[in-house]
Amino acid sequence: MLRHAVWLVMIGVAMAACRPVPGEPELTADELDGLAASEDGDPARRAQATDHRRSAAALRDDEARACAGLAPETRDASPLDDSSVQEVTDVSERERHGREFFWTLRGAEIEVRAERGMTRVWLNRVLLCHLARHRTTLLPDVATDPLAVGRPVVSVVESEIGFRIAIRGRNEREAIEIGRRARARLATACSP
Repeated sequence: MLRHAVWLVMIGVAMAACRPVPGEPELTADELDGLAASEDGDPARRAQATDHRRSAAALRDDEARACAGLAPETRDASPLDDSSVQEVTDVSERERHGREFFWTLRGAEIEVRAERGMTRVWLNRVLLCHLARHRTTLLPDVATDPLAVGRPVVSVVESEIGFRIAIRGRNEREAIEIGRRARARLATACSP
């Protein structure tokens, strides 16, 4: 039993080394470029500067693919406009730990009202573009947008009045923040 617990801890440590440090913000492409520029003068850090520039270029390439053909105002405005948010619910998953089951918060599901001509595919495309924009530059709504929390996974399904957008964080801290921001959007939508 003890050997099994040690093995699980070792796996957890190995997996943690592959991920960003929890609680530390991930850098945008603009921030990576600034960091690379500050490292250029130091010969010992030139390789790191090159890696930062390469990462920034990859983020910009992802954004260009995700946002191709979208108007600039569509790219920069959040698809979760306060006036379209109708309902917010938590997304939880049942997980098994040994013989017991626990509910783990994963994020939030946001019901948005459909607009004329909007399809699930189009909304998903706009959401993916907005996610990519958050990864490359600091948009004005970075502090309030649930899509700007970490690197969420987003899915869209049709509902009776519009669409349900599920935004899932990578950990419980992100899930809590996604839910808080989504509920704040709903409160703004419901206020006179």
